[in-house]
Amino acid sequence: MARDRAMEARRLIAEGEDPITKKQQAKPKTFREAALELIASKRPGWKNAKHAA
Repeated sequence: MARDRAMEARRLIAEGEDPITKKQQAKPKTFREAALELIASKRPGWKNAKHAA
């Protein structure tokens, strides 16, 4: 396991990529992040100001 991760990190470094940045980008969104994105995308279609609040 650890050897495999180390080999993968070395490969990424050899290709000029940062393994830490790559790992951070691969993290899934939290529920909060997904919910806020959904609300932001739906808000323009809401006609009632009460729903947009």
